[in-house]
Amino acid sequence: MGFVEPSASVSLVGDPPPPPPPAAPLEAPQLFDDPVSAVPLASIVPAPKDTRDPGEAFPMVSTLMTSADPAGMVRLTATEPGGTRPPNRPFHVSASLNTTTASWAPPAAGDRPVVVRRPVRIADLMAAAYPALLITLVVIGLVAIMDYVLAWAGLLFVTFALVPRVHLRVKQTRTIFLVGLGGLATLWFVSLLVDASTANVDLGLGFWTFLVSWCLAIAAIIVQWDGLSRGERPAPKR
Repeated sequence: MGFVEPSASVSLVGDPPPPPPPAAPLEAPQLFDDPVSAVPLASIVPAPKDTRDPGEAFPMVSTLMTSADPAGMVRLTATEPGGTRPPNRPFHVSASLNTTTASWAPPAAGDRPVVVRRPVRIADLMAAAYPALLITLVVIGLVAIMDYVLAWAGLLFVTFALVPRVHLRVKQTRTIFLVGLGGLATLWFVSLLVDASTANVDLGLGFWTFLVSWCLAIAAIIVQWDGLSRGERPAPKR
């Protein structure tokens, strides 16, 4: 198959360039050249005000708060004892500072500062009271109904093993637990003195152990809430 000549001619020359823009005028326009109605610039410039002497003090307005002149107040004067103060020299102090103590009386011994409590979230309260301690106390209270001796052993374990894990006021919480244990021991000793010959010396001790265990759980929550509401921070663990 031979070469076939195209039917339409294709131009290889592009579009002609656009015409050049008109030339700028060689002379400035005369639209705003009106020397007759023009106002001289010197006539519209405001006259300068009187310059202030830097050696003079600024005028002061006296009010009820500034009219008094208590003893010991520092007064700055604009002039030196021998004449006018130069601009590059600091003000002269004509009196020394009054370093006397406050005139009001100290607070009385019985006055206490006002404690501003902040809200405490339930999650923060449960975390501070150590959930394992609360669960153990609830279980001990249920066990005490069947075997108060085993419950007492559990209370001793909680007092010396779990109480140190609370976030705030460990010593105060341990003291409350020791008081509870002391009350149970006193009740057991009194029951022995009442009827030492009776085998049922544990009559009522299971109920009291149950009551003390649950009361200790509530007391631990109250102690932690009081510390958190006062903004106390956990002590560093050793």
